[in-house]
Amino acid sequence: MIKCIALGILGVVLVVTGLEASQRHVPEKVLTGKIAINFNCERLNGYYVFTDTRSEQELTADEIRGGLNGPAIVFFSGHGQRPADAHKFSSELALKSKSGIVIVPVCDTPYGSDPNWRGDRGKEVVLMAMIRYIFAQSGIRIEGYAPLCDISVKIQGLEISEGPGSISTQLVAVGWSHGAILARRFCYAYPDATLGLAQVCPAGFERWSEAGLLLNFLGESLRISKLGFTGYTGDVLRSGWGLTKGIVGDFARSVPSALVHLQPGKCSRLCKDIQDCTLYCDDQNFPLSRLRNIVVVFARDDTCMDPAQSGVADLLQPAPAEVNAFWHKYFPGAFQAGTRCTLQFLPGTHAAPVTHNKQYAHTVLKGLDLFAMSEENMR
Repeated sequence: MIKCIALGILGVVLVVTGLEASQRHVPEKVLTGKIAINFNCERLNGYYVFTDTRSEQELTADEIRGGLNGPAIVFFSGHGQRPADAHKFSSELALKSKSGIVIVPVCDTPYGSDPNWRGDRGKEVVLMAMIRYIFAQSGIRIEGYAPLCDISVKIQGLEISEGPGSISTQLVAVGWSHGAILARRFCYAYPDATLGLAQVCPAGFERWSEAGLLLNFLGESLRISKLGFTGYTGDVLRSGWGLTKGIVGDFARSVPSALVHLQPGKCSRLCKDIQDCTLYCDDQNFPLSRLRNIVVVFARDDTCMDPAQSGVADLLQPAPAEVNAFWHKYFPGAFQAGTRCTLQFLPGTHAAPVTHNKQYAHTVLKGLDLFAMSEENMR
């Protein structure tokens, strides 16, 4: 009887929420949270932006349902970027997605006592711990989560605790630049917790040396700086300042950590971060065959993560044979398993998620099948 009543209430709520997207809102002020993390015998700083755009009706429906209306989105930003630097992009993802939620977690580069869990390998553990902790504050638990290692992670000095009455969600990972590598690693590390992957202006599709990557990134940064004279001044400056602050801050914090722990190598964790950004990714190191959707979006004028590496000659009209060859090369397991794969080439430079935020967010959501309502009504 009680179950029937609950289902009836849910039905009424779902009818009422027919216009739920218009009732959603993004907070005017972007608040970046900061948390202390202990992992692998070192203390790290974690920063995040948690954007929950759900309406009151959606909150009620989720509570009755015992889960979100779709997987929550985790956005891994570019190298050295701060969580709020691409907020227009991440908030657009939240506003138009089925779940209405996006979290952007960033942490210092791990460089603890066990070398097996340094750099991006350690971030797989730390970033998931951050996500679980932040979601737990809103009564949300990650369905399908399983720990990667026996090393404990404490946040704010405490073990992460998810209440038994929490509503559940699975995740999709969206990554920009270096974050695209992190997103793929994340999906590989947590196969039961992740349903989809989207990579935007992605690293990981070309074999780089550290010097080659830095030179390419410098050249693209100089090109992007010119956008300040074409109507994107505020967005470009915020992104550039965020990158500078992130890299300098991480290095500055590594020095006292090296002194306290008597590990001079900690000062080189910035180099480890750059090295991880050069990683070539395919099914040899991160096979993915269980995802529902994979989306890869290149910016046509990106000289840092050059879209030519895709093997597609005409970016305006990709040949089906070339698109299929791309998936066979980089995601053969997923492609053969029937994963819905989307390859797109859109306008913009490496800063496109900032300068063309709506177009890129809509392309990602469409490819991941996560629009809250029909695409026509989202325009």
